[in-house]
Amino acid sequence: MSCYYTYYSGLPMDGRLEDYIHPHCGFAAWPTNDGLTLVIGGWPFAELVANKKDIEGNYLSMFELAPSFAERIRAARRETRFVGAAVPNFFRKPCSSSCSERRTATPKRWTLSRASPPA
Repeated sequence: MSCYYTYYSGLPMDGRLEDYIHPHCGFAAWPTNDGLTLVIGGWPFAELVANKKDIEGNYLSMFELAPSFAERIRAARRETRFVGAAVPNFFRKPCSSSCSERRTATPKRWTLSRASPPA
């Protein structure tokens, strides 16, 4: 995944987070404590080389997938430079091989029985 973020002023958020997820990209925005709004957007890692040639253009075109947000961000002012990173996707094993072996071992059987009512 490759993501870029920046801060905007004049982008009304009404105190809430907004996120927009699409098949090949997504973005989110939320207000900060100093009156700015953080806006982050991302694409698949495979699109990094193409998108890096025009980060601002690709970043802004992503908002057109949500017309009401696109209108608001066009009226706002970007206050900082773009900051980004790219991380190739991979699947991380959730535990070591010994942990996996313990998980695949036959589980103990427990029997639940109804207790007799008190006399």
